[in-house]
Amino acid sequence: MKTRAIFEDSKQNIWLGTEGKGLGIYVQSDQKDTIYTFKNQNGLHNSWIKSFAENPKTKQVFIATTEGIYFTSSQPGFPQNIKFNKIENQLIPNRITQICFNANGTLYFSSDKGIGEIIPNRSVSKNWATTLIIEGNSFRNVTVKNNVLFAGSVDKGVLKID
Repeated sequence: MKTRAIFEDSKQNIWLGTEGKGLGIYVQSDQKDTIYTFKNQNGLHNSWIKSFAENPKTKQVFIATTEGIYFTSSQPGFPQNIKFNKIENQLIPNRITQICFNANGTLYFSSDKGIGEIIPNRSVSKNWATTLIIEGNSFRNVTVKNNVLFAGSVDKGVLKID
């Protein structure tokens, strides 16, 4: 199993993203350590996981895949009963390479089509405000430091976006 992404959430669960084998959530408890796996189930319809990020305001985990961005819904019985919801928005390219949040809860994504931002609306994923910041270039990475966005492109180096 090729692991593509590893992420620790605020509850100290470890999320494992793979290339074609779905995702795993490693949960440590007093009784035993367990990895729960999800591949094309519970609403997650893609098994190529590229990146994880946690919304600092809602504590929801977001998942970047080769076919878009998903987010988790809290369910009793975590993680066995976790639900995944895809963000349905025509401005979001399918081939997401990485995601990250700023302190205000804005989600940034890099993709083969550019860089974008999403302002999550807790009620309806179809109506989330989405903006393409840079369109047309291929980007592999994004991160936010002191509310400044940095993006790594395939052919233009690192961009700093204030």
